Amino acid sequence: MVQAPSKPLSLQEFLQLPETKPASEYIDGRIIQKSMPKGRHSRLQGKLCATINQVTEEANIAYAFPELRCSFILHCLEHGSHLGWFIDPDDPSILYFLPQQQPVLCRADQRLPVLPNLELTFTVDQVFSWLKMGPVQSSSTP
Repeated sequence: MVQAPSKPLSLQEFLQLPETKPASEYIDGRIIQKSMPKGRHSRLQGKLCATINQVTEEANIAYAFPELRCSFILHCLEHGSHLGWFIDPDDPSILYFLPQQQPVLCRADQRLPVLPNLELTFTVDQVFSWLKMGPVQSSSTP
């Protein structure tokens, strides 16, 4: 039996769909099952969340969350959030979102926007430099 290809889905239609398990993503009008995160993804996610939360969490200024769908970033911006970043460890660029503006793509030594009054400075290169890890040193006990 031959199945006719389904018509492409609009981004708005995709954003209205419920969450799926495993997670899905929207690419070129199609819904594709999201692949499992790999080591590079986990490294960036852990380092970035820890760095941001170290500066912002105790003062209840901001929170960095891992593993949020882009639709959640957009939902948050519509309901009071001031900034979102979209990072793909396989693409050395960062897409950032501000309320009521088109997303902006940053690369290389471009500085990322941060919330006002935060003592954080990031460039795209700095974030992706966290992927360059040295060998783990073993400790010997006497």
